[in-house]
Amino acid sequence: ASSGNQPIYRENGANGMPYVKFDGSDDFLSYAYDSSNSPFLNPDVLTIFTVTTDITGMNGGILSSRNSNDGYYIKYDNSNTRFNLGHHNTTVSTANGSRAALHYPNMLTIRTSDTGDGDTLWDTVQISVDSELSLASTGSKTYTKNTSGAFDVGRESSSYLNGYIHEILIYNVALTDTDVEKVEGYLSRKYGISLHNNHTYK
Repeated sequence: ASSGNQPIYRENGANGMPYVKFDGSDDFLSYAYDSSNSPFLNPDVLTIFTVTTDITGMNGGILSSRNSNDGYYIKYDNSNTRFNLGHHNTTVSTANGSRAALHYPNMLTIRTSDTGDGDTLWDTVQISVDSELSLASTGSKTYTKNTSGAFDVGRESSSYLNGYIHEILIYNVALTDTDVEKVEGYLSRKYGISLHNNHTYK
């Protein structure tokens, strides 16, 4: 992003940890596609963790790796106080009301799977909010990898985040249940987020 579009780095956010503040108007970070590194962000399968805070109740993009209908994005859907995962030309969503109250951080866990059979599908998609399963394993979803578009943080198309991004972790593999719980446990302690009662690291 240009200097006028850069978000602000701040300290002493959730649990005393630093964060990046986006203004909801034109702030974002962008990594132009390159053939050496960008394929890591656009694999057949993904495990993504985000820790974000919404401060105004507006729709806003958290991250986006898109070129037309190819790729994926994550955004706040504040008309239903939930999160959307965009893929192809549609979305899947967490349960209505799953987003935390304003000014409180949420940890989002997104897990996709694919058999590696060369088709343009995710075989399953699961989304958890603060380690609580909010979108159960679904049937196959059309997904084509982004092979040219930029990776943006803080916006999805013209929808800009008005809030904070504390941390984003992207794995280009399907993590095991054990490893997912380890990462969730780490993030929950780091940012003071409560886990569901049956979580190993509660």
